[in-house]
Amino acid sequence: MVDLCNKVYLSGWGDIEAGIFYGTRNMPLTNDAYDSTSLGLDFYLMVLESDASSLVYGSYFGGDESSEHVDGGTSRFDEKGIMYQSVCAGCEENNDFPIKPSDAVGPVNNSSCNNGVFKFDFGIPMVVADFEISDFYCLSDSIYPVNTSKILDATSYLWDFGDGTFSTDSNPSHFYNSPDTYEIVLTIVDSTACNFSDSISKTIIIEGVVKDVKAYGDTIVCNHIPEVIVYNETESNIIHHWSNNIEFSDTLLFGLDENEVLIQSSLGENYLYVKVEDSLGCYDIDSVFIGVYQYDINYENDLKVFAAYL
Repeated sequence: MVDLCNKVYLSGWGDIEAGIFYGTRNMPLTNDAYDSTSLGLDFYLMVLESDASSLVYGSYFGGDESSEHVDGGTSRFDEKGIMYQSVCAGCEENNDFPIKPSDAVGPVNNSSCNNGVFKFDFGIPMVVADFEISDFYCLSDSIYPVNTSKILDATSYLWDFGDGTFSTDSNPSHFYNSPDTYEIVLTIVDSTACNFSDSISKTIIIEGVVKDVKAYGDTIVCNHIPEVIVYNETESNIIHHWSNNIEFSDTLLFGLDENEVLIQSSLGENYLYVKVEDSLGCYDIDSVFIGVYQYDINYENDLKVFAAYL
């Protein structure tokens, strides 16, 4: 494999013929080798400079007792400088294959020539742009892409959010003003990296918030505790959640197309809340005010009599 910096990668293993080991003995190694010793039947990992002009890295990989090998082409390389390898490991029922971390899914060999899998990052000084982001967002959401790039010390960033806005923060936030499909591009630059710069793009969909909730029924009533019908106008196939509080910790009515709710309002100032939500979780909230006031009117029959001479 040739990586982003044009370096050449190789992995291989020794061979057995009539019980005689060939292959991985006296291979060229570097001072930072992961393992500098071999039984003669271990994996050998190598990185060469561009055009195979010199050795960048050389190391063995295997156990101290077992004869690691592979039955077919099970090496996979990533141009970002990483190798993935499936190995016939722990042969002769040994348990010596290198395990990292110690809490790996299968840290113990339970059969002869069990399948060992390892990932090896050669640590080549390159920059690799990458970030994590969901595929869908609601228009009311702020976007927080998580920068997972492989970087060096002097890295600079440029985010293009696809709507004419940019950021040079390492982990920016962004808010879109209209629903659409947007391509986000992250470019990182480092003059000390062998590949100088790298870019990656990902597409997201911004869903428009469900049609604005318009709840109706604001009213003020006197001297009784009425039953009040409250309703809203939204599109069909929308989930409605009616509640007495903005946290929606209780439910007066819930379901598709539940546009109306009949409630018994108590004395005082009442607020009824409705949240409508689509299949992607985008939602909007509105409220209705219902004031119930008690007025007491008292009539006094005071009588005053006046007498005078005429």
